[in-house]
Amino acid sequence: MLRRFQQKFPRVELSFLPLFSALVPQQIARGEIDFAFLIGDLVEQGNLVVENLAPEPMALIASSKHPLAGRKSVRAADVRNETFLLTEHGCAYRVKFEEVLAVGGVALRNTLEFDSVEAIKQCVVLGMGLAVLPRITLSTELAKGSLVALPWSGPDLTMATQVIWHKQKWISPAMAAFLNVAREEIRKRSLLHR
Repeated sequence: MLRRFQQKFPRVELSFLPLFSALVPQQIARGEIDFAFLIGDLVEQGNLVVENLAPEPMALIASSKHPLAGRKSVRAADVRNETFLLTEHGCAYRVKFEEVLAVGGVALRNTLEFDSVEAIKQCVVLGMGLAVLPRITLSTELAKGSLVALPWSGPDLTMATQVIWHKQKWISPAMAAFLNVAREEIRKRSLLHR
């Protein structure tokens, strides 16, 4: 997406920041950021434009050598005593997974927290625990077989890739062009991974 945009608009300067997803709506409202791409349940706030770009499937992952890797189905009770490698507190897909486990009567006990998806994946490969991550971040490892997506049979973990901005934000031509390229690329990726 970035390469395509830079090829089409080489003179436009972009600045990207990693942000704590729970704070993004407030940062947009204060004008600190122009727009944000999020993976999560759809944001609902009256002062924001929220555009759902594509469904974002999550995957419960394990090392290919993990005892659950050969199962036909995995439920909350099956992971009760597992160690989980988690993203930071407030990460939308972590929150959703914790809620799903709670409905199944399971509370996370053994956890390690990381601020890097890459670190989580590498620790799962080493057999240090299980994780829930967006499937799009796992394509290389799943294709190689170093990670496996466990056959989750609990409530659906699918979230949404969305872009949000303030309703009163002026969208410059450069910003509009970037949003259009992002929409096309994210939707194309979504169709390829169905």
